[in-house]
Amino acid sequence: MFALSTVEAALISDELWPYIYVIFVISLCAIAIGYWFIVHDEVKRRPIAKERIVSLAKAVDEMADFARPEFKERLSVCEDLFQRKYYDRCLKLADKALGEAEELNGITKQLETEIITTTSKMQRAREVGLEIDEDGIGLAQLMRDLKRG
Repeated sequence: MFALSTVEAALISDELWPYIYVIFVISLCAIAIGYWFIVHDEVKRRPIAKERIVSLAKAVDEMADFARPEFKERLSVCEDLFQRKYYDRCLKLADKALGEAEELNGITKQLETEIITTTSKMQRAREVGLEIDEDGIGLAQLMRDLKRG
């Protein structure tokens, strides 16, 4: 019923070769374009990711002692993702961690300013003759907690 002679089969296959070539060429072009996008994306994102890691490292160095371990861990994860060439994930994590680190550093600086103000007010109160126990109000412990390395 569907039996074809060898001549008919040869004709059908000869008619299909141009289509097969076109499909093959289109497939090669798609692979080449995909590879180009991957390489182009890598070249574009790599320096940005490296810059964010450096910024995060600086923010961690400026950070108060109590918060450093968590952010050092995040920095380590970012560096690992960078080494594995997962630049997109590295950028997302580094941006998030950098934002949180800058926010935390800002709050810490505000607290340090408040401590300096409070300390100067306590000094004026001592000059007047009042006795203030820094350990009793927790100011000494707060100053130790906010100490930067």
